[in-house]
Amino acid sequence: MKTPYDAALRLRQREIDAVSERIARATGDLDRIETESRALDAAMRREAALAGGEHRLALASNAYFARKRRERVLLGEQAVHTHRLLDSLREEAVEALGSLRAIEGAATEFRTEAEREIARGEQGEADDRAALDFMTARRQSIARRAQ
Repeated sequence: MKTPYDAALRLRQREIDAVSERIARATGDLDRIETESRALDAAMRREAALAGGEHRLALASNAYFARKRRERVLLGEQAVHTHRLLDSLREEAVEALGSLRAIEGAATEFRTEAEREIARGEQGEADDRAALDFMTARRQSIARRAQ
């Protein structure tokens, strides 16, 4: 049964779907950042092990490590930003889901009330038929007694 709330339900569901997609993307971004961070740390350890014994590489490795530390800082900033975005998206999803549940409740109440109204109408028709049958039988009984 259609309700006046159906359009609002569809709209809310689309909003929840969109937020879910954005949450999935942000979660994927966090996974990527974590993977890049681990790869960066592993590369730095390898480089440190290789350059550890070579004093001639010290100057070059210092520049390398400085660049890699900046990359690590940037990855950390990206992670913080993405965590904040995820928190915000989760709050948005909770609000949208709460709103969806409230609208669903209103739609269910509308359907329940409509079904009650239909049932009252059907009961009224049944009562009218029963009263008509009773009155017909009563008239026939009175007519038989009168003869």
